[in-house]
Amino acid sequence: MLDGNLLGQTRGYCFCRLEVEPGKHRLSGDKRCTEPLEVVVAANQVIFVKQELRLKSVGASYRYLLQENTKEIQEKLHDCAMLLPQATDATSG
Repeated sequence: MLDGNLLGQTRGYCFCRLEVEPGKHRLSGDKRCTEPLEVVVAANQVIFVKQELRLKSVGASYRYLLQENTKEIQEKLHDCAMLLPQATDATSG
């Protein structure tokens, strides 16, 4: 979820590309998301966020981490598929 709006569901070796207005944004998820991430995005700024899975003896959780090494992240994205945001209103199919 971004700022309380559902974006869709993630899965392994995939990424989402989002364009947002400058300002403060909150990236969160379902109840397994233990640490939502708040970021301040400047105009024309590109940031990368990683979803880190945490396995436990019973179940799993995840959190979002802001990534610093842009070049390394861009190289990793070449092996991933881009997920398209899912429509969330009742009129979409």
